[in-house]
Amino acid sequence: MDQVPVKTYFVIGPESSGTRVTTTILMSAGCVGDDMHSQRLDRFINSDTGLMDEFAEADMLVVRRSVPHGGPHLYPELGEIAAKFEALGPVLPVICVRDWYANVRSKIQRGHQKNREDGYNALQKEVECISRFLVGWYKPFYIFNTSLLFGDPWRALCGLMEYTGLQFPPRLESTIFNADAQYE
Repeated sequence: MDQVPVKTYFVIGPESSGTRVTTTILMSAGCVGDDMHSQRLDRFINSDTGLMDEFAEADMLVVRRSVPHGGPHLYPELGEIAAKFEALGPVLPVICVRDWYANVRSKIQRGHQKNREDGYNALQKEVECISRFLVGWYKPFYIFNTSLLFGDPWRALCGLMEYTGLQFPPRLESTIFNADAQYE
């Protein structure tokens, strides 16, 4: 029996840019994945075997990759990850961006960076890594502004729904809090 094509939403963003909340949103619309630091799909990414049995019935996956991943200087090969999932079906990247002021302060608050200078330098490298992936992608991708999500959830979700074709649960926007407000 042939494998039914699996659509994968590939959520990518700099550290502290909102990739976890974005993954949670996509999961609320029926995508299968994990919104925690550890993801079951990492086993698929890091192996030469096929998709695990626990995902056999899934027609939509969501995999998240913060940049860096697995350590402060470990930059994932985003193109290689996308290629693994393309073997299953279409891959739709969702690139998370957040206001840099709030992003850097979040990095410091979460202990990812020691000070603003380090935070801005790290963010620059993270964006360069993501940009290198996009330059070679040559297919549609979506830039998801998580600062807009935090300030005007409905507007941000409308754009994400249009790109993905997914329907989110009613009143989902009322569950999203303004994570940037603490940095104003």
